[in-house]
Amino acid sequence: MWFDHTNDKRKFLKIGHEGLYVYIALTKHRLHRVNENQVFTFQVSIDTLRKETGYTAKKLIELLKVLKTNKVIKMEKPSRWDRLHDEDGNVNIHQMMIITATDVPHTNWDKTEKKDIPVDGENFFISIDLDMLELYKAKGLKERYIPLYCLMTKLSNGIERKSFMRIEKMATTLGYSKDTIHKYIKKLNAEYLLYTHKSPNGKGGYKFEHKLCSSVRFQDEFLRAHKESIDKNIRRWKMNDYLLEDESDETEVGGYSEGEKETEDVIPFIQENDEQMLVVH
Repeated sequence: MWFDHTNDKRKFLKIGHEGLYVYIALTKHRLHRVNENQVFTFQVSIDTLRKETGYTAKKLIELLKVLKTNKVIKMEKPSRWDRLHDEDGNVNIHQMMIITATDVPHTNWDKTEKKDIPVDGENFFISIDLDMLELYKAKGLKERYIPLYCLMTKLSNGIERKSFMRIEKMATTLGYSKDTIHKYIKKLNAEYLLYTHKSPNGKGGYKFEHKLCSSVRFQDEFLRAHKESIDKNIRRWKMNDYLLEDESDETEVGGYSEGEKETEDVIPFIQENDEQMLVVH
């Protein structure tokens, strides 16, 4: 499973936040559902992925290779990487690629509920609202926030829809520093996308509960329920309250450093997006 903190070989640590971001960009160009096991097939060009992510063509190919190496995707067309380049060695950014997602859970389709049901506990998955991730982008929240959103979505599947994982464990699970998690939690509160509640733990200290706004559809309801409390959080944090700790560097495991963006004008490839949910298990 991608975000299972008990699995030292969890997929996210191998593909990094940039690999995850490219995978999400792929899901926006789903062709159709291939079979009962929720296999996805995507048709997309490097040019389209470049516009979605802001990454260079070279970097995108590197990240697609990472996804393929870690058995997240299979390249159907072209079948060889060199065929993404012309005879001069330049990336053919407009060439259509056919890519299949291979690391997917086995599910049964519930016709009544109109949703996928895992066949067993080993095939647990989380559904992510792509519209919410677009909102993150519109608010200037970079792709490094997306793994935290995914993890908190996974942790919020209980009856109370709250995440109780300790900051240290979140940091370890994602390969981020504790300070990075602290800052991201504060920022998500400030953007009214997360409500963090502080309460006594019965041992002379405090515990924290995180209530995530997981979908754009529930944003108004979320604000009605938590805006006043979030505003109190923000006022406390300006007084150097409980989420301010060390000033360690932002570190992580996996992924690539961001390269320079290409600036030449190219003809965009436009395709309808009728898939609003990303399945990550």
